[in-house]
Amino acid sequence: MIKALLEAVDEGLEIQAFCNPKNTPGPPLAKGSSPHAGRRSVCTLSIFVFGTFSWFDDIGQFFQSHELYLQDPLDCDRRNLRYCNPHRLSWKDLDSSVYISDLAKGCVDGGITTLEQQRDVLEVFDANDHLAEAAQPRGIKTPLARHQKESLTFMIRRESKCVFDGSDAEIWEAIQGREGKAYLNRVSQEVQDQEPPQFQGGIIADPMGLGKTLSMISLIATDTERALRASQRHGLTPEYKTAPSLVVVPPSILDTWEEQFAEHAVPGEIRFRRHYGKDRLQSAGCLKDCEAVLTTYHTVSSEWRRASRTNDASHILFGTRWRRVILDEAHYIRNAKSNMAKSVCSLEADARWAVTGTPVQNSLSDLTSLLTFLRAYPYADNKRFDADIARRWKAGTAEGAEEAVKRLKCLARCLLLRRPKSTLQLPDRHDLLKPLEFSPEERAYYDRTKQEAEQGIKTALANGDETTGAFARALQQIEALRMICNLGLHYRRPSERKTAVQGLDEEAAAWADVAQENFNFQREFGLDEIRCQQCKTSVDEMDDGIEAVTTTSCLFSRCLRFTCSECVARAPRWQISCGHEPRCPSAAIHIDGSASETIFSPGHSDDTSPSSLPTKVQALVADIKGLDPAIKSVVFSSWRKTLDLTLHGLEQEGIQCVRFDGTVPQKERQGVVEQFRKDPNIRVMLLTLSCGAVGLNLTVASRAYLMEPHWNPTQEEQALARIHRMGQTRPVTTIRMHIKNSFEQNILDLQKDKTHLAGVILSQKNEKAGGEAGVRSLLRLRSLI
Repeated sequence: MIKALLEAVDEGLEIQAFCNPKNTPGPPLAKGSSPHAGRRSVCTLSIFVFGTFSWFDDIGQFFQSHELYLQDPLDCDRRNLRYCNPHRLSWKDLDSSVYISDLAKGCVDGGITTLEQQRDVLEVFDANDHLAEAAQPRGIKTPLARHQKESLTFMIRRESKCVFDGSDAEIWEAIQGREGKAYLNRVSQEVQDQEPPQFQGGIIADPMGLGKTLSMISLIATDTERALRASQRHGLTPEYKTAPSLVVVPPSILDTWEEQFAEHAVPGEIRFRRHYGKDRLQSAGCLKDCEAVLTTYHTVSSEWRRASRTNDASHILFGTRWRRVILDEAHYIRNAKSNMAKSVCSLEADARWAVTGTPVQNSLSDLTSLLTFLRAYPYADNKRFDADIARRWKAGTAEGAEEAVKRLKCLARCLLLRRPKSTLQLPDRHDLLKPLEFSPEERAYYDRTKQEAEQGIKTALANGDETTGAFARALQQIEALRMICNLGLHYRRPSERKTAVQGLDEEAAAWADVAQENFNFQREFGLDEIRCQQCKTSVDEMDDGIEAVTTTSCLFSRCLRFTCSECVARAPRWQISCGHEPRCPSAAIHIDGSASETIFSPGHSDDTSPSSLPTKVQALVADIKGLDPAIKSVVFSSWRKTLDLTLHGLEQEGIQCVRFDGTVPQKERQGVVEQFRKDPNIRVMLLTLSCGAVGLNLTVASRAYLMEPHWNPTQEEQALARIHRMGQTRPVTTIRMHIKNSFEQNILDLQKDKTHLAGVILSQKNEKAGGEAGVRSLLRLRSLI
């Protein structure tokens, strides 16, 4: 690259380079070595490019093709020249540039900046010891990586009966007490006389992208070999086999697991069945010819509720003792009080495995749910976990925190395996932050909406009566700020909509127009869990729109009360009350991923010419247009409307795309991924976060764009891990877009708080609900405006 740049000097460019060395401490000195041997020289190289404005576009495309981005110079000796940076999207001509001397005065806004890699908030769980490598299972044709063979060793060991002799990392160790054998809890150092109950299994918490699915399939593959050895040992027939394993996954990755079985297993070695939708297994006889059964959390939850009502002990899920139960994306049960968590904890199995790259997302209580599933005595009881670990952490003293960390690490060593992502030695990942400026028209539109939002929150807090809809309107106005950042003039604020819904009065029609967006925002913001006011079931464990078990919509009232589709189906709508008199307007909504991506109302302009597209879309299209056509990119957004406009912009430039969102039928999704992987003419995949955060392998791409910051940075990382993961061979560049001096800037600040270790693990979830929760939400959102 440097050679090519230097060749351009003859064409009128001038290159100036400075090398700024500094000495840094090196490794400890060897005895008798030179005193200078303990220092190493680190050089910071600064390169300045000078030329005429005619070089502006060519220089920008040149550096961008090498995935390098020009930054503001920290210092320059030519202070009387104009400063023009082609990677500043707001600088399109010489008149919009500034003098280099003005840079030192801080009058220039920041351009593209490189983000520091965030410290892994879960590194407290990282295992530093290397395990022995297990043998490659005979039934797996894909060669396992070293860390996967180590994982297999850990899992086989954890599925063996504990002998309490202190040879392995176990919670309990047998010791000699005053009156005979006693048992020492290695975490708390407490002693008891009774032998602790056995439990087998654990938590595989490797970061996203380390191939946890293949590791679990490999574990299933060892059953045949272990069963054969057991049959020989006990004189059983060669046909002796264990019960199948039950694999519980989110609906969106059922196809992915089937694809992984087909890709990695020797044909005929691991037979599997699907227990989902129309493919549900009807009797235990269906299990005789398979080693694994795939189902979903929602299937387990709904069938558990049915089995509980009918006391049906012969139910195939709950009447079978499985060889093992594997929970993929196990953070789905982080709320131990939910029916989803209770249902999977009711499954009977010899061993239990929780697989998740994020065992802790919000607080330590997330971990206690997994311990309950594992039946990890004594910490399956969250009160015992709180007494031995969490309470010491919450005490706020240095001594208490240190002891809590010590105990947490001890517990993790016994049943949790997590390796740092550096284990894979992946190609570098460069994270860039791309701040953008609204156009004048967009800024004026945003500022008007901001004033409405501020007034709306003030009114809601002063009124304090949720039945008036003040809370709901305030949330709508805040959500509008986020939408305008993405869509510009293509978004119409709730106050500008002309609502006309047949058969409804004006008040009810106005709520019907915004109910879905309001629900989506409240769910995404996630301060308090949304539950059905009738049956108290959490929204996260419902299967509305996922398995098509019902066509009945849920209801959401203007006072933010939610009623699930099952309760709506069992009672006439007029009997469902929010509890207020007069009754608040309610509207039909959906809770599936497709609905969460929806923005219903059209904007001011249907014009999709390049000059009318929102600022973000214009910036994205310009960036992709300048790339080498061989580079594949993935564009993530929470909303389909953003992808609609992006698609228009890319098509106008002749850039071919594929699209993957909640409207794509489940059976067609793998085909979309394969098209993106194999067709060299398709350069871009447009992907919603709700579809792209789990399960997909998109290592064919080496560039990712996040069109807006998300409340939960963990979901962003899950999406980016679809690209920067095992199998990636090229450096990856991620670009996070945001509008300067907007609501989005403050979301980025909120993300920094959420990614801090203390903020994640030490936080205590506030269990209050109702109107008080609404006040807390508004106060928190007001601080972000």
